[in-house]
Amino acid sequence: MRERVWEGLKKLRAEAAEDAALAFAVQRSVDMVLGYCGGTEVPEALESVCIALALALYDSAEGLKAVKEGNVTVEFSEKKEKDLLLVYREELDRFRKAGW
Repeated sequence: MRERVWEGLKKLRAEAAEDAALAFAVQRSVDMVLGYCGGTEVPEALESVCIALALALYDSAEGLKAVKEGNVTVEFSEKKEKDLLLVYREELDRFRKAGW
């Protein structure tokens, strides 16, 4: 799944970009979807949501909290991430598992 999201994101980005930041955005988008839905694997139907989330995380300058060059670290603010999930809530809720 991550490989398909990665390839989809790379196709959408015409200009060259930092691979570490893109890889982080891909991993974070998959983690966010898994955390929200409560599953262990992202359903294929949510692949486009992961790509859109990764692209939004990567492009979001407002949500950027910190960037560190040595051993590349990129952090996004929690508030922005929660707002991004709400945008896709209708699609994600169909795959959300109830937890007790």
